[in-house]
Amino acid sequence: MARNTRRLVASLLMAATAAAGVSACSPIVTQYGTSPSDGVQVEVGTQIRGENLLILTRAEGAEGVLIGAVVNRWGSPTTVNLTVGESAEAASVDVDGNSTVLLNPDAELVTIAAVEAAPGATIDVTVSSPEQGSVTVAVPVLDGTLAPYDEFLPPAPVEE
Repeated sequence: MARNTRRLVASLLMAATAAAGVSACSPIVTQYGTSPSDGVQVEVGTQIRGENLLILTRAEGAEGVLIGAVVNRWGSPTTVNLTVGESAEAASVDVDGNSTVLLNPDAELVTIAAVEAAPGATIDVTVSSPEQGSVTVAVPVLDGTLAPYDEFLPPAPVEE
């Protein structure tokens, strides 16, 4: 009986040691950025990161807004340009060093006169900085069906 107990204890110790060794060698998940929402992430070099980028509009061709966040990981301030689609002018967002600018109606508002894609599709957004160049990413287009997106939609056009 004592022999079986010793084998059991030895097996448990070996399993615990193996588990500790495996967990010590694996990366910590919280070290990696994720998009906890419906938006996407984009990295522009080592300096700029776009987080949770998505476009809200009522319909294709209607006014829209780009929401999310722009992070400057360098110590010096920069200007980040955001170009939505092919025909839009770039919106410029000034970001201080080591800081984040939220893109929403309560902070920095990036409006789009006419969104070139319908809700449910994606549209290319180019994120660029003078120091790191540019990256283009497919950003989802959503409508205000789901909360809290409904509160960020541009107002509906008034019919006369």
